[in-house]
Amino acid sequence: MGGKLSSNHNHHQHSNNTPLLQQTKHSNNNDNHQRIVLLGNTSSGKSTICEMIQYQKQHQADKSCNTYNLFYKVDSNTISKTIIEQILFASKDISIEAIIREYTNDCNNFDNSTLFALWNDQKFRNIYQSCQDSLNLFENVDIFVRKLKNHESFIPDIYIKGNSSGITEYDINFDDKKVTFVTAGGKTSERKKWNFCLQGNVSVLVYVVSLAEFNQSGYGDEKVNRMDESLKLYKELMTRVSNSGNNTRVVLLFTKPDIMMRKLRSYIEFGRLFETETLTDLSRIVNDYHERDVLNTIISSFLTETNNIYGKIPEYHIIQSISELDISQLAKLMLNNEKNRHYISNCLFEKISLVRCYQLVMAQQLTDLTIKCQL
Repeated sequence: MGGKLSSNHNHHQHSNNTPLLQQTKHSNNNDNHQRIVLLGNTSSGKSTICEMIQYQKQHQADKSCNTYNLFYKVDSNTISKTIIEQILFASKDISIEAIIREYTNDCNNFDNSTLFALWNDQKFRNIYQSCQDSLNLFENVDIFVRKLKNHESFIPDIYIKGNSSGITEYDINFDDKKVTFVTAGGKTSERKKWNFCLQGNVSVLVYVVSLAEFNQSGYGDEKVNRMDESLKLYKELMTRVSNSGNNTRVVLLFTKPDIMMRKLRSYIEFGRLFETETLTDLSRIVNDYHERDVLNTIISSFLTETNNIYGKIPEYHIIQSISELDISQLAKLMLNNEKNRHYISNCLFEKISLVRCYQLVMAQQLTDLTIKCQL
């Protein structure tokens, strides 16, 4: 029920006869052409990152570039229709059909106005929240609805995307260099295509991990935790990279910190022991709902495995893949070959949260003090 949102660009078929991560003296192995490969579990944000980088570079070159005309774009009404249909399909709440019929009698013609009406209904939003982990493609419905209501110019299917399939390449020009971003789908059936992505020279290998998947099940196997699955896939990939003997630059990229925080602040349990030693770069991150503890535990597990296999601690960054600022900073780090610092999204650094402010005031037992805050 409901159409699939596609996100393929420039799909290429590749031969299976080329060794992985080989060093070559031909076109891909020169200073004027970089090849950056992004791999990871499904719904980690790989294609979104590539599309955002491509958009930013094209927009810099042509300030008149219309966001909506950048790629083949899916109409926002089509996306709204898909959101409603997929929530209806995934929900186990028998009342959802009655809720939808309060706002429309035509269940074959949902559009933006239908979604606006439903999104204002707390009963519908509660049903959406109850099945959100099975609808991880639709984690940003609130942002999508807000931007539509405010008539903002944005790329609709950046926020509401379908799973990518096949191998996708995105070409951009950066200064005097040609840069090709390569990615492939992350579902089990798609991972055999990772071999093709790694053929030839790879300038940078980026492994993408969604921080929001700590409480999600693997696709096709509800007994498997998706974060554990991502770590297992990463270990296998790093073993292959290490055995290749190639000095490929490896970047760990953690996405969706905002979704992770939203879950923790909704009292969703992390479900595992925290790492006791906090990474220095994460020490200033807010921790009112164990955001820092969870983030530190997840990242530490990946860094430990990399060090065990690859013999060194890798470069890592934490970004919101839908944040233009984060994408801009990530592009600079990768394309300028800056390896000496970690980029951490500003969304993780709140100056002082309302909860923490209240705790500090209560601890001091102050009187005659008024706290004014703007939400």
